[in-house]
Amino acid sequence: MYAKRRTVAYLAACTATIVSLGGCSSHAHDPHPTTSAPAVFAGTPTEYNEAVARCLKAAGYDVEMGTSSAPGGGPEILAPRYSSKQLEAFSTQVTTCEQSLPPRPEVQTDAQLHEFYDHWITHWQCLVDAGFDPGSKPSYQSFAETYRAGNLESDPAGLVPQEDFDRAQKACPPNPNAWW
Repeated sequence: MYAKRRTVAYLAACTATIVSLGGCSSHAHDPHPTTSAPAVFAGTPTEYNEAVARCLKAAGYDVEMGTSSAPGGGPEILAPRYSSKQLEAFSTQVTTCEQSLPPRPEVQTDAQLHEFYDHWITHWQCLVDAGFDPGSKPSYQSFAETYRAGNLESDPAGLVPQEDFDRAQKACPPNPNAWW
């Protein structure tokens, strides 16, 4: 078994961001341009991670799906500890695997942002009800502005004092499949 396992959730999130930023190229030379939006991954975040794990296995990497050891432990891809050189190759393969899948859905409409806000506030309220202080409840307008500026703490538990974070995650674990 592995001496120590590493999660690729952070790595996957970083590469997904890089991939999404790099995907904004012009195709003026395309003789048949389309005006439809690109398809997005239709499954849950867990199913997305499972698809990436299958791709990594097919490429020869020894990965498996497991449960995060972090409080609230959601599903994640587990891999053995890699050396710096191995990690670079692994990171490249994660990017390749993610590029082989449709992109993850992103909040693009006001209706989707309202849905995300409702989910976020439900989690925020759980923390308040459990006796934690995630700060004052943001209005939808404030939430939307913070989200669009790229400064939103995606998990309200990240807003509680650091010394309370683990207990807050245990009291109100995030649902990894509730929202991307």
